[in-house]
Amino acid sequence: MPASPWELEQAKAEGIEILPSWGADRIISEDGAVTSMDLVECTCVFDDDGNFCPEFSDKKECILVDQVIVAVGQAVDMSFLKDNSQIKIDKGLVVVDENTFETDVKGVYAGGDVTQAPGAIIHAIAAGRQAAASIDRALGGSGAINEVLFARGNPDPHLGRDEGFASWSRIKVPELDASTRVSNFQEVSVGFTDDQAVAEAKRCLQCDLRLQLGCNPSPPEHVFPFDEENINEVPEEEGVFQLYDEERNVLTIKGTANLRQELLLALDDNEKVAWFEFEENKMFSQRESALIQKYLQEHGEMPGGGADDLDDLF
Repeated sequence: MPASPWELEQAKAEGIEILPSWGADRIISEDGAVTSMDLVECTCVFDDDGNFCPEFSDKKECILVDQVIVAVGQAVDMSFLKDNSQIKIDKGLVVVDENTFETDVKGVYAGGDVTQAPGAIIHAIAAGRQAAASIDRALGGSGAINEVLFARGNPDPHLGRDEGFASWSRIKVPELDASTRVSNFQEVSVGFTDDQAVAEAKRCLQCDLRLQLGCNPSPPEHVFPFDEENINEVPEEEGVFQLYDEERNVLTIKGTANLRQELLLALDDNEKVAWFEFEENKMFSQRESALIQKYLQEHGEMPGGGADDLDDLF
């Protein structure tokens, strides 16, 4: 059923009985009055491609009724246009210019469901505004019809702390009770009071502050171009260095007693290296040291097979 869960709940509260998965098959009347209606079970609404293509079974059910209101689908009533009308109609819709919304009759404009497939109210409002701008230009104006209804200032950049903020519940919009709204056509939602509106507004997370943030700096680069100038900036200390090719693929991981000296030697011996990084540490990188410590805690000894076992561990 193309209805939101909250709409179904409101309908049930007003005493409406929902019969899902049933389609109308036949309306039965006697002596000119409706008496009952045959329903047929709907087994599938969409086909494998997602197109609306309902399928029905042989199961049927008859319900007693005294009135039937057909409320599925909608169409435009074009009876006000005579057969000799100059306004062009195509497939039951008024033809308009897609940019100006003007019809084939100069000075006559149209929009909303009369010009396109049924949409939401906001689509009709948008069409009306676009047509109004076109009319303004036709009358010699600029077509600018926008109004500033609310002049917004800059948001407060301060983010304070409100205790228990995460547990503040949403304030439900007051509504007419079901027994009252079934007897009239008043708005079901009566809106917030001033106090309720302020309380709900205070739950704002101020997401718009992100628009005030500049570009955050990236973390400092630890990988350097592999050349003599950068290597001479490396301390002559014990540590571990890694060598990379142009695509940052690791070529070598090596511990040494003198980082600068070992890197200078590598500079003469390896033409594939494009980048390097180093870490002043005791023969192993911090990650490798952490893995060794974990192994020691689990097994009570160092990996016993030499370099190959360490490679497997790392």
